[in-house]
Formats: sequence, structure tokens, C-alpha cells
Amino acid sequence: MLDEALAIREFPEGYNNRGLSKLNIAKYSEALDDFTRAIKIRPNFTEALTNRGNVYRLVKQYDRAHADLDRAEQSISNDATLRAAVIVNRGVMFLSMRQLEQATTEFDRAVSINSIDTFALNMRGLFNRLLGRYQPAIDDFTRALSIKQSPVLYNNRGLVYLDDQQYMSALEDFLRALRLQPNGSYILNNVGITLLRLDELERAKGYLERALRQDAMCNECRYNMVQILGHQNDWPGKIRMLEELIRLSPDYLAAYPLLVTAYQKVKRSRSKPAPAFCHGDGSRGPQ
Repeated sequence: MLDEALAIREFPEGYNNRGLSKLNIAKYSEALDDFTRAIKIRPNFTEALTNRGNVYRLVKQYDRAHADLDRAEQSISNDATLRAAVIVNRGVMFLSMRQLEQATTEFDRAVSINSIDTFALNMRGLFNRLLGRYQPAIDDFTRALSIKQSPVLYNNRGLVYLDDQQYMSALEDFLRALRLQPNGSYILNNVGITLLRLDELERAKGYLERALRQDAMCNECRYNMVQILGHQNDWPGKIRMLEELIRLSPDYLAAYPLLVTAYQKVKRSRSKPAPAFCHGDGSRGPQ
């Protein structure tokens, strides 16, 4: 539809939207072309400048990303929501560059400009979690949730509780997220991890199986299932799961040493000699 519309008449929103479609499927070069065409038609097109800046960040052209995001902010007059969004994206750019102090400054700026911006609060919460600042992260997600109920926000706060070993609080948040998004494989996986930490192995297994039914390519789900099967001493099951994980994702390097260990465990269990018993006549030997 956009291709047909743009063939009839060029308009910046069309190029921007088509660029977003290309960005979503990682066609970065084509996305850059479309965002650049949008900006050529409307030089102060804030959204297109922000989007092009994000593509430059993804391909690690940070100078160009910085320039576009600066231009995007300069193009805004009085829209606090839009300004905060641009600043958050610049914070993400600094995070990608491992410039943590500048990233902190940008996330704080975004929240101070628009204190009810859930996107800014969520990103600052994720950043605080990354730095191990668990209570500030929880505060950010809680504040965002007071503005908007979201499975992503409940999930992200649950992850902080999980990191901080507050397992019951984590479980409550993941289950809240699941009520809002019942088929979310990432949430089902996180419920499974939490139940594994609580030693509720069968319940954990059930949630991970549900996650795999929703997303057959959820490799983290398979990896976590491997942990459960190991706890249950189900070595053949663990081998089958690891072999499947490696078949689907040969570059999942963490699976290989676990598979070797599982093979060795099964081999040792099969090579144990039969136990010897004392017979009534005083002789010794296998039963």
C-alpha cells in the first residue's frame, strides 16, 4: 500500500512509515534510504530524524546517530512528550557506546521533562537494573505502572525482584503480566525461572512447556528446561532437550559443555558393575 501511494505522490509520512517497516525487519540500508527521503522533503521532521538516528546507532555509526538525535531535539518547540522520547533515544545511544554517565544524564533529563512518560521511566528502570540499582529501578517501574498498566512494565519490575532474590514479589509481578498477556512466551519463561528458584520444579516445567508451545524457537525456555531436568536427574530428557537446542541454534555455546556432562553422566551410570551380595553358602558374587 505504501509503495503504491509513494509511487503516486511522495510525502514524508509515507517514507517514514515505510522506513519503520524496514527497520522492524532489520533492513537497515533500505530504512536509512526512506528516512533520508522523508528528511529531504521535510528537514525538521522530528520522528524521521529520530528514527534515522536509531538506525545509525544500530549499525554503530554513532557520530551520525548523535547528529540526527541532536537535530531532532532542536526541531521540537513545545512538545514535552516528543522531546523526552528523543532524549531517551539519545540515552540509549550513549548506553550502546558504554558511556554510562551520559546515559544516566539523558534518562534523568527525560523524566524531569515529562514525569508521566512511561517510556522514559521504563528505560531508566532498565538502566538502573543493568547497574544493579534495584530499588531505584523498582521505583521507576512502580511509578510507570501507576500511570499505565502494562505487561512489559510488570515483567520488567519482576526481573528486578528476581535479580534481588525477592522471588515471591517477582512471581506476583510475572503472574500480573501474564493476566494482561496470557500467551506471552517471555513472561511464561520468567514464571518458570522463578518457580525453579523456588524449587517448584513441576510447576516450573509446566510454564516452560506452555512457553515453548507459544514460541517453538524460545531457546532460553529450552535452556531453563534443561536446568529443571538436571535437578530431576532426568539425564536422557536433558540430553534430548540439549540436542534439540543445538540443532535449532548451533551457536548457542552454553549448551555444548552441558551436553558433554550429560553424556558422561549417562555413560557412568550404565557402566556401573552389578552389586555383589553374600549368598547363604558364604560365597560372594552378583545376585
